[in-house]
Amino acid sequence: MGKKRIEDFVNAQTEFLDTVQEANRVVVRSHTIRSELRFQLASKLTAARSIPDAMTACQEWSSRRFEMMAEDGKHLLSDTQKFMETGAHLLANG
Repeated sequence: MGKKRIEDFVNAQTEFLDTVQEANRVVVRSHTIRSELRFQLASKLTAARSIPDAMTACQEWSSRRFEMMAEDGKHLLSDTQKFMETGAHLLANG
C-alpha cells in the first residue's frame, strides 16, 4: 500500500513537472514571436515612405498582437486547468 502511494505521488509530481515545462516552452516561444514581431514592425516603420504606410504597419502589428494575446489567454486557461487537475490528483493520492 505504501509503495503504491509513493509511486502515485512520484507519477503526479512527474506529471506536474511536465506541465510546468510545457507551459514554460509556450511562454518562451511566445516571447520569441513577440520579439520577432517588434523587429518586423521596426523594419516596416523604417522602410515606410508615407504616413499611410506607417499606419498600415502599425495596424498589422496590433492585429497580430491581439491575436497573440487571445492565444496566450487560451494557453493560460489550458495550463491552469492542467495544474488544477494535477493538484487534485496529488491531493487525491494523499
